Formats: sequence, C-alpha cells, structure tokens
Amino acid sequence: MKYQAKIVLENKNNSHTLAFDQIQKISSGRKLIILEVGCSSGYFGNALMEQGHEVWGVEPDAIAAEEARKKLSFVHTGFIEDFFTRNENARFDVIVFGDVLEHLVDPVLVLQCCKKFFNLGGCIVASVPNVAHIAIRAMLLEGRWDYSDLGILDRTHLKFYTRSSLAALFADAGYALTSIDPVRISVEQVDEICNLNLTKKSIAAAVDFSKDTCGYDFQYVITAKPRMEGIDSETEHAALNGEGLRVVCMVHSTDSSIVDIRLRNPLNLWANCNGGGCRILSIFEHTISDLEWGDAFVFQRDCNDYAASIIRQLKLAGKKVVFELDDLLLNLPPFLPHHQVTINQNKKFIVEALKTADAVSVSTTELAKQITSLNKQLFVTPNYSESISRHAQQFTTTPDQIKLIVASSDQVLIDFILQPLKMIQDEFSVVVIGIGPPSKILIESGIKTRRFETMSHKEFKNLLASFDNAIGIIPLDDSLFSSCKSAVKYFDYSMAGIPSICSNVLPYKVHISNEKSGILVENETEDWYLAIKKLVLNAAMREDIARNARQSVEQNCNLATSANAWKTLIDSLNIDINKRYSSKINLPSNRGQFFKILKWSALHLFRHGSYAKAYSTIKRHGLVGLFRRVKRA
Repeated sequence: MKYQAKIVLENKNNSHTLAFDQIQKISSGRKLIILEVGCSSGYFGNALMEQGHEVWGVEPDAIAAEEARKKLSFVHTGFIEDFFTRNENARFDVIVFGDVLEHLVDPVLVLQCCKKFFNLGGCIVASVPNVAHIAIRAMLLEGRWDYSDLGILDRTHLKFYTRSSLAALFADAGYALTSIDPVRISVEQVDEICNLNLTKKSIAAAVDFSKDTCGYDFQYVITAKPRMEGIDSETEHAALNGEGLRVVCMVHSTDSSIVDIRLRNPLNLWANCNGGGCRILSIFEHTISDLEWGDAFVFQRDCNDYAASIIRQLKLAGKKVVFELDDLLLNLPPFLPHHQVTINQNKKFIVEALKTADAVSVSTTELAKQITSLNKQLFVTPNYSESISRHAQQFTTTPDQIKLIVASSDQVLIDFILQPLKMIQDEFSVVVIGIGPPSKILIESGIKTRRFETMSHKEFKNLLASFDNAIGIIPLDDSLFSSCKSAVKYFDYSMAGIPSICSNVLPYKVHISNEKSGILVENETEDWYLAIKKLVLNAAMREDIARNARQSVEQNCNLATSANAWKTLIDSLNIDINKRYSSKINLPSNRGQFFKILKWSALHLFRHGSYAKAYSTIKRHGLVGLFRRVKRA
C-alpha cells in the first residue's frame, strides 16, 4: 500500500479534502452511491461512508483491497476495466479517480466507459498531479527527468498532465468541466516529496522565467459531467488554455475574513471554472504590473482619496472597475460610532466610486434597493457558508448541557435578549457563550458568560463545530442598516448543525421557515423567553431544525451560487480579452502626503485598535509597509 493517508478535513489545501468537499456539495444532504477507483485501504471511502454514503471500491493491490473490505460497502480486487466487465448493471452518482488517471494506459477510454455506469446527473471527481510545477521546470533546466517513488514523477505514472492538457483529456472523453481546484505547494516541498535535489540557481531561474499563474499548482481536483449535445464550449476553451479574464481585488487587509467570504473564495472558484485569474492585493501594497495585468478591478467597502485616485487612473486606461459593498455604509446607525469618523471622512469618495463603477456588487437585494439611485448596474453576489467538519451532533434535554451562543465581530444591539437570557439561565442553569463584543455586555448585565474574544471566521466556525447541545441566539434590530445585512451568521450556525433563534426581521425572515429551519421571534422579552425555553426543552425539535437548516443552506446559500453570481457580473462587463488595453497607468502622486501622515497620527494616537493594526502591518509588510499604509490612509 504505497499511498496511505489520514483524511484531515480542516486542511483545505489538500486533494482529499477538496474531493471530499466537492462530493458533499454534490450530495446536498442526500445519500450517494460512489465508486472509488484505486481505493487503496479504503481510508478516503471510509470518510465518505461516515457521512452516510454507500462506497464501492476498485483496487488492484490484493493486500490493500482486503483491508478496504473492512471499511467499504463492496471492493473489487483488480483493475477498473475488469470491474466494468463484471458489473454491467452497477450504477453510481459519483465515480472518483484519486491520483489514478495518470496510471492508466488509456484514460480517455476509461472515462468514456464511465458514462454507462452513471445514475441520472452522475459525475466524475478526480485528482491529478501537475507536471508543470515550478520544481519540475527547475529540474528540466538542469537537464534532468528523474523518477521517484512518490509525487509528480512517480515511476508508475504512464501519463503526465498540465492544467490545460488535463482539461483537454476530459474534453476528448466527452465531459464538461464544472470545477478545477488547485492544490498549491512550494518548490521546497515538492523537491522533498519527489527527491529532486534541485539547486537554488535552477529554482530561481524557473521562477524568474515562469509567466503563468499555475507554477505552484501541485495537483488539480476536477469535477466533470458528461457533455450534453449542443453545449456552448467557450467556457471549456478558456479552461483548457487558462486564458480567461483577469480580476484584481484591491482590499485594505488581504487576510481578513470578509475578503475570504466576499471575494477570495467565490472569485477563485469562478476563475477555476472559467479559466480566469484572480489576485487579492492590498490597496497599500501593489505594483504597476499588477494594475496592467488585470482586466477588471474590484474595490471593497470603504474608499479613501488614494483608492479613488487609482480608480480614476484605471478608468482612463480603459480598465473595468467594480465597487463591492456588503453594508449600507452611507447610513450607519447610532450604535456604530467607531465607524462614523472614517466613513464621514471618505463618504464623498465612496459615493464617487459607486457612481463611476462599471458595476456594483452587493450582498443582499435590500442593500441593492438602497443604492440603486447611485448606479443601475447592481448585482447581488450573495454570502454563503461552506461545510464544517464536526463529530456527530448530540441533542439532549439536560439543561446544564445546553449552550446558548451570542456572537458578533462588531457592535450589535442585544438589549432585548438580556432579560430573557437571565430568566432562562436562572431557571435552567444553561451555559451562555459570548463571542466578540456582545460578551462584555452579557457579563455587565449579570449573565454568567463563558467569554471568547473576537476571532477569525475560520476559528469561529471551528469553535461552533466543537459544541454539542448548542442554540444560536441571533438578535438584530429593525434599522435600515441592519435590514441590508446578510444572514451569514445563521448560515454558519446551520452548517455547524446548530439550530438558531433569530429576530423576525430582514435578512433572517427571507431564509428561515419558522419552526422548520429556525425560529423567528419578535424583539420582545416574552417572545424571546418562550422561544428559547421551547428549544431548550425539546431536543427533537432542535435536531429537526438543525437538519432542515443545514440542508436549506447547503442547497441555496453555497459557494457555487456566489461564484455564479460573480460570473454574471463579470460577463456583464463585456471585456474582450483579445483587445486588452495597453495604456500607461500611473500611480497617484505622493505630494502633500506629509500632512496626511500628521493628520492620521493625530486621529489614531489614542485608539487601541490602531496599535494592533500597526503591529499586524509591520509583521506582514515591515516598516516600509506601515509607512505606505499611513501615507495612503
């Protein structure tokens, strides 16, 4: 058993995890019948079995096949061609080739044969190594092609693929690609895995001469469906050649959760499916070459004078500009005074960006309604939540095991849930968990609270996945600002298997079927108290709501939906990549920045959060990065 591994679903830069997540998205909560070709000892198929799927395996190694029989529904010892001959009546929803196609004599023929064994809507999920990784290019510069026991140049590989030739393989077999997800790792890691013994000089040369964006792609995880007659092949052609549109996102912090949710994840999926390219850059750290590379530029949320200047330069050069907004920043409520100063300073630039953008992306339909007077080219690119790996949820009615979670990354009004929570805690001794700013208010109100500080979105989802017997408490006021927000917190709770009680206001009443996929309550003490008490005492209801909520979010609020919305927006820009503009782009002048630095320093001198941001900037970009950030603030 040469290839044996443990599935670590938290690691998203891994072919097993990417394939697992794709299969879970395909399932949408239903049980699938899956064929895993090259199942080894059954470790991957077993992870799918634990999710309720039926998994068959094909494995030529007799020892590995015998081990797999202990874990999978059925295992055939032998090759896939022989399996097809002996099991003509078998049918599957998904056929998996995990690093197998490169070992086959005729992979096109095998893929064509698979079509006879699909249920309606069946598809392929496959992972294949990328022979065009920078490490392999560096080895070729040294005049070598050395096989190894593992990795890209495994000595048992009969075929070798790049991104484009892999897409061509599926096209030749009569399949349409639905996704291409890369696993990206460093040259040093590939050097070690493949035992290449590369020199630093050849690595540097390979990096210097590589002009594409696929150099660090170690593997590709592909999903593909049999092509229907008459299908438009433009998307496939772009995927084959990797020559699609290039999108550059200009953001304030490249490592923030909101950047991941709103831009990085959906646009990377769009790029993978459409042969495009996506770069996420700091508004404070970018080059002229970045601006010249992009076809379309997305500016996120607030916009200062420096960002407005860049937008003007891009427009002059014929580039397309998109302004991305997920909050009604032009109408902040009184309970967010800490944002008011910055927004007031930049309001005219935000309005200018909204008016001059070629398209505006917003998170909700209600938000679109509020800014339609500023730009008619409005597109809703909805928020979503992805699958959260967790153990089997436990639902009991033991009061002191119930956990009521109140979480937010910013200030929110929670006055109307304080008394109900205190009453419930006094009556049932439930555990109250506060995450972020609400925790301080809960404690000051006399509620015994297990407190957690504000954390990253990933940390938040992992924390949710660790709780049993949890109930999400999601209060929201009925202000115009709040009505324009998205229900992403409800999405996250649902994907973690946690039922939610939400205020009966937008956006929650759009997504929740009352007492089926959540509970909606009016912001009154008695209503909140009764709703919380009802769920605390009814484990079966919690379990039903959790199951229905997760299924609803998986089907209607997933990453693919957001990526498709971005595709619609990008297509509306009508960019002809064969006529890319070559006009000279100039960065805005630095004259007068000295006084802006003094102004920024005076404004932020006594703000605790400013020191934290300064430390983070220095840690990532050094003192020069901090200086540039201050100049452009």
